[in-house]
Amino acid sequence: MAKFDEQLPETDPIGVARAIVFRKLAVSAKTRAELAEILKSRNIPTDIASAVLDRFSEVGLIDDQLFANNYAKSRHQHRGFAARAIKYQLANKGVSQQEIDSALSDITPEVELQRAIKLAEKKLESIRNLDSTKQLNRVVDFLARKGYGGAIAYQAAKQVIENIESTIVMETLSELENEDYQVSSL
Repeated sequence: MAKFDEQLPETDPIGVARAIVFRKLAVSAKTRAELAEILKSRNIPTDIASAVLDRFSEVGLIDDQLFANNYAKSRHQHRGFAARAIKYQLANKGVSQQEIDSALSDITPEVELQRAIKLAEKKLESIRNLDSTKQLNRVVDFLARKGYGGAIAYQAAKQVIENIESTIVMETLSELENEDYQVSSL
């Protein structure tokens, strides 16, 4: 079976470029830089690629700011990435620094710490059987891989581990008090 691109008439490079861009955008959102690279790899002349991408931008089918906003929100809320990691990923996709800064403006250090704490809580569920030092190391490493800085990763991990340990102590004391009450009432 022939590829979609191979079925297009080669006499109309603008039509070929449009078809390529439409097909790529139908699969997933892309930045202008990503689409330009795709057109370049398909040997579309630069002037034609630029004209096609300009037209797609004019009609709103390519919007790097909207892409950056959606990407940052999705990566932070659903995948747990820190602003630093998202910034790096967006830069690699060809998004401008101004658009990146705007997309990340809602991710404050406080928001990032709260997200790191939630991730640490979730990670600790899978490593409860380890001692607290190993738990701390594993959670800090996990958060670092998500792009969190050392201070935030350590603070979130330490806070969650201490909360769990204090909860365990309180539950144990409560159980002991109940046992003492039951024994003394006999």
